[in-house]
Amino acid sequence: MTGVMVGEQLPLEEAFFLFFLCYQTMILVTGFLQWRSFRESKKFSPNSAKTADGKETM
Repeated sequence: MTGVMVGEQLPLEEAFFLFFLCYQTMILVTGFLQWRSFRESKKFSPNSAKTADGKETM
């Protein structure tokens, strides 16, 4: 075996990879939640209401 070992079966590269994977997952989940809340707020916004003939009202 080569490289620095953090544990008996855990190389240092594996620890960094697991940290990176968790960090990327947190970014994706946070971005999805923000996108979903933005989309919901835009859907129910009074500024985006349309009349029966399809024209937007302000």
